[in-house]
Amino acid sequence: MADLIRAGTGNAIITGSLRQKCRPHKQPVWTSYSLSRSLFVNQRKHAAMTTTPDTQPHGNFIAFLLREKEPGDKRPMFEGRLSLPDDPKVEYGFPLFAHEYTDPKTGEVMTMFNGSTDPVSLNAAPMDQVAALLKSADSSTALVSLGTLQLRARQLVLFPNRFKNEAPDKDRPDYWGAYNHGSNQPVLRIGAWLRKDRYGRAMFGGSTSYPLPGKSEAEQQDLAPSLDQLEQDGVVTRGMPEKAKKRGGGRAD
Repeated sequence: MADLIRAGTGNAIITGSLRQKCRPHKQPVWTSYSLSRSLFVNQRKHAAMTTTPDTQPHGNFIAFLLREKEPGDKRPMFEGRLSLPDDPKVEYGFPLFAHEYTDPKTGEVMTMFNGSTDPVSLNAAPMDQVAALLKSADSSTALVSLGTLQLRARQLVLFPNRFKNEAPDKDRPDYWGAYNHGSNQPVLRIGAWLRKDRYGRAMFGGSTSYPLPGKSEAEQQDLAPSLDQLEQDGVVTRGMPEKAKKRGGGRAD
């Protein structure tokens, strides 16, 4: 699973703690990253759940820039929702916090994102959502190792995709990451493009997928839905129209 780290930060979290390498926007929101040599321990256990590449299911991933976000404050940069590949209509909300770090190979300052999904689906009834939050946290849920990265239950991370420029003709995602849904499920992969919504504000659009045993992270990216396909499905906007119509409130139609 070293390819996942290569897709993101190169040696950034191999040579030292992510807390030391990153410059968070005034709020270090993670506490469960650590260095480990263990591989993805659930890959074999869940290999039977993974279908062939031709029928590989995908869930949705979408996040919009937080309108109330102010420079340097502690609010998340984005708020969004995602779904699991085998149940794409059931969605979970999440915030995304932005953090800067320096690429150890190029010296370039880059931006990664992390956050955690809600413990209950947005589709759940109101009282079911309340009941889920009243329950005690499941302390038996262990961290899941993915190469040198460890994710707690419901945690997700996104790193700039280092494989993107290797194959510009394949339109690979701008960001590539992982999501630990918990409940003994395999760690999902997230591929996302950074675009503008119809009002010109930054947004993420992409998909989630189960890991494919025997496939590298780059090969898995090539099997994910393309940006054109996501646009056709209505998951990703095509951005601000060239001749945007104006409503009474002055926003683009």
